[in-house]
Amino acid sequence: MASLRDPAPGERECGDWVGSLTLPDADATWLMVVDGLGHGPPAALAAQAAMNHLLVTLTDPDLLGQPAAALAGLEPALRDTRGAAVGLVCVQRGELVHAGIGNTRCRLWRGGHMKGLHSVYGIAGAFSGHGASGGAGVTETRMALQPGDWVLMFSDGLAENIHMDVVPG
Repeated sequence: MASLRDPAPGERECGDWVGSLTLPDADATWLMVVDGLGHGPPAALAAQAAMNHLLVTLTDPDLLGQPAAALAGLEPALRDTRGAAVGLVCVQRGELVHAGIGNTRCRLWRGGHMKGLHSVYGIAGAFSGHGASGGAGVTETRMALQPGDWVLMFSDGLAENIHMDVVPG
């Protein structure tokens, strides 16, 4: 896994967080990207609260391969924050399962082509009862992985129509 976090211009703290969690006993890896609403310290606080919650919650074997269910549990962890956009991927036994809320993006790069995976509109943990808050209406995308596939997860810091001619080695 490689990642890059960069604060918004003029800010010292970044409201974007990325992480991974490998569960060797389950032959599974979770990938996550979190974008705290706004910029600066309040955004960083929201993103860190989401990440802390996910790193604990995703160890639950009942959530394996169910990122939408994992997103549904974010509401209490983010209630006292601005909220966040969150994207989750579970990779297990050659299958990728993705779910996301808000302006996080997930792309599968295969053989020189990008395929976008859907995130629903909304903000996790904010504006209770509106949009996808709390995971309501979140759908999952399941795909079989092939040798040479790459997963790219990002927030609104990259252009949505990103194109990669070559994935670095």
